[in-house]
Amino acid sequence: MGRVFSIRQNLILNLILIIALLSGTIIMITTVAARSAIEELSKKIIEQSIDQTEKKLSGFFSPVEKELLAVMSLGENQIVTIEEPEKLWLQFKSIMQLYPQISAVYLADDSGRNFMLLRTGRTWLSRQLTGNNQAKIIQWDEKNRPIDEKTIRSDYDPRTRPWFKNATKRWDEFDRSDPEADRSSLLSWTDPYLFYTIKKPGLTASVRYRTIDGQEFVLGFDILLEDIQEFAQGLKILNQGQFVIATLEDVARIVTVSLKDYPGEPGDSITKPLTPVQEIETPLIRNTIQALWNRPEDKMDTPVRFSNEKQMWWGASKRFSIAPDEKLMICVVVPESDLLGDIEKARVWILIITVVVLAMGVMRVVFIANRYSRPIESLVASSKRISRGDFNPGPPIFSRSIEVLKLAEAHERMRNSLKTLMKMEDDIKIARDIQQNTFPSVLPKIQGFEIAGWNTPADETGGDIYDVIGYKINPENNTISIDTDEVQNAVLLLGDAAGHGVGPALSVTQIRAMLRIGVRINPDLSLLINHINQQLYSDLSDGRFISAWFGQISGGHLLNYFSAGQAPLIHYCAKTGKADILKADTFPLGITDEPAFKTINSIEMRPGDIFAVMSDGIFEAVDNQKEMFGTDRIITLLLQMRNRHPEKMIDAIRREVGQFTQKASADDDRTILIIKRV
Repeated sequence: MGRVFSIRQNLILNLILIIALLSGTIIMITTVAARSAIEELSKKIIEQSIDQTEKKLSGFFSPVEKELLAVMSLGENQIVTIEEPEKLWLQFKSIMQLYPQISAVYLADDSGRNFMLLRTGRTWLSRQLTGNNQAKIIQWDEKNRPIDEKTIRSDYDPRTRPWFKNATKRWDEFDRSDPEADRSSLLSWTDPYLFYTIKKPGLTASVRYRTIDGQEFVLGFDILLEDIQEFAQGLKILNQGQFVIATLEDVARIVTVSLKDYPGEPGDSITKPLTPVQEIETPLIRNTIQALWNRPEDKMDTPVRFSNEKQMWWGASKRFSIAPDEKLMICVVVPESDLLGDIEKARVWILIITVVVLAMGVMRVVFIANRYSRPIESLVASSKRISRGDFNPGPPIFSRSIEVLKLAEAHERMRNSLKTLMKMEDDIKIARDIQQNTFPSVLPKIQGFEIAGWNTPADETGGDIYDVIGYKINPENNTISIDTDEVQNAVLLLGDAAGHGVGPALSVTQIRAMLRIGVRINPDLSLLINHINQQLYSDLSDGRFISAWFGQISGGHLLNYFSAGQAPLIHYCAKTGKADILKADTFPLGITDEPAFKTINSIEMRPGDIFAVMSDGIFEAVDNQKEMFGTDRIITLLLQMRNRHPEKMIDAIRREVGQFTQKASADDDRTILIIKRV
């Protein structure tokens, strides 16, 4: 065999692979982190943008509503009256000069009389309906001087217009008999519609009121959508962020957008918003509504990622109420490029550097792999074979590396050890399955009693056992049969072998088997205990013994029991409300073959009485200060849970022991058996 050398000399070359893995990890982390950051950032930015847009829109509409209610108060007191058009147009002009978003003001009554003041650039146009389909039209200059005056025939009827109908409907619904009713609820907004005079779309806020002399009027303020559009285009969301406001109808219709390159010719760019979204030519507007339309209200503010002309966007929406019954939807969208910023550039540079370094590393790795990978691959193949349960020796390993040769030797030792260990593990699993099958899956129902048991081993197999054997006696032939249905007779067992593991598990399984066989032959408790003890004395090796508690219920309310080294026992008397701690009757089983098990104890179990037997794994459980759980805590729990089913009592004890030991692994097997008289 040629010269051998250390594989350590080649570690520097393998750093190339580490660099590649590290760079790939950085790219992956950067990608994942960027996506997470984008989602979180988009949510915050869009939430802030929606809130900002909502506040500014409220600042746009709220003054109109406040001024409308203020003018309504003047009208109620007949300070504003339709009978004085010269004075009325001055009052309306001052309002419109104060609030530029108001494009026109209306005042009308149920007879069809109407006065309107319309802003037309720098001049003003007033229209007064005088009856008989006659309208007096006056154009005013900036200095309140009439430029043109004429009377024309007009078929305009304010009572048929949306603003008049909305206000009248709200007036009819308003409880005017309640002096404390909120008068602002009289105000209503129309859906977007074409204004009669200028043939442009907009919204109208209107309100109906009654004067002190009993006349009723409807007052309305117009807002053009082109003014809302101009206002919207002044709002900025990042570099390219946009927002769209649409109606919440069955078919979404655009109210306004922040895009300045809105489709259409200058003459029709304002009428476009009244068309359905499907007919809008701008892809971003159409895709925005499609991505955000008809989402549940609780999901509207959750950002959604969607594509628009090969660019990814993030968007969310929110309902915007300009009145209780008139709601719009604000949609805010931000391009992903605005959110990525320099992250995308950094990710590209990392990718380029990674590719270059990876190419260099691959060249060296190929060389190393050809020289050193074959023995490693043989060991890997052998490991895979072992993982499938094949422990047969593989082909011999040849290498010029000392470390690889030592690894091959260690691998062979591991194979032999695993072969032995797997055999032992299989045996332990079989033993555990056998032992677990000895625990009763269903406890028999014993008349007048509720019984529950529980066990958990400290190892794969445990040295504790419990059993509840219900049986029936056939009066015709005096034969005995074990039954899990409702019975009057039962023999009970809780055993604890010294130690825990496979040996004690076999011992307690043996005592359980002997007890069940004995019950089928003769359920005399004293006789059963003596026979079991004699057999255990013969079978157990020196130093091994079993603490056991035996109980018997024989068709009444007496609990006969005998304890061979199993203590303490707890008996709660419902009549006195106290719990007594009972000691064992004698030493554990298997220590001597002398018949020392003759005296059987009897306790009359009255309704509510409880008898609890537990292995020392419960009482001797310790916390991190090495303090034992003890009997006092058990008694306290039993008193607290005395009115509950034994299963609930066991659950409480298990939970309390777990909290006391801070859920540390048990040092000993734990078993509980609780009997309650009902």
